[in-house]
Amino acid sequence: ARELRKGAAAEAEELFLGAAATAEELRLGAASEAGELLLRAAAEAMELRLGAAAEAAEVRLDYEGAAQGDAASQSILAFRHEHANGLVQEQAEGLRLYTQAAAQGFAEAQHALGRCYLTGNGTAHDEKKATRLFRKAAKQGFAPAQFALGSCFTDGAG
Repeated sequence: ARELRKGAAAEAEELFLGAAATAEELRLGAASEAGELLLRAAAEAMELRLGAAAEAAEVRLDYEGAAQGDAASQSILAFRHEHANGLVQEQAEGLRLYTQAAAQGFAEAQHALGRCYLTGNGTAHDEKKATRLFRKAAKQGFAPAQFALGSCFTDGAG
C-alpha cells in the first residue's frame, strides 16, 4: 500500500509539474500575444497619425493653390467642403470655390457645380444653369459631364 501511495504521489507530482509547465507556457504565450497586439496597435496609431498629417499637408497645399487662383485646387477644396472630406462640411464655401474654378473653365468644377444646381445641393435647384454648366464641361470632353448632359436631355431637364 505504501508503494502504491509513493507511486500515486510521484504520478501526482509529475502531473502537477506538467500542468505548471503548461500554465507557464500559456502565460508566456498570452504575454507574447498581448505584446504583439500592442505593437500592432501602436503601428496602426502611427499610420493614422501619419495619414492625418499627410492629409493636413494636402489641405494646406490646396488652400495655398486656391488662394493663388489655381482652379484645380479650388475644385478640390470645394469637394472637401461639399463632402466633409478632411474639412468641416460647408456647402456655401464649396459652392463659392466651385464657382471660381468653373469661371476659369475647369471642366471638373463646371460639372460639380452643375450637379449642385441640378440637385439643389447648397443652392437653389436650377436645371437650366445645371445644363449650361454640363454643356461647357462636356465640350471639353469631360465624360461625367457628357453623361450628365445626356441624362438631362433624356429627362427633359433644362
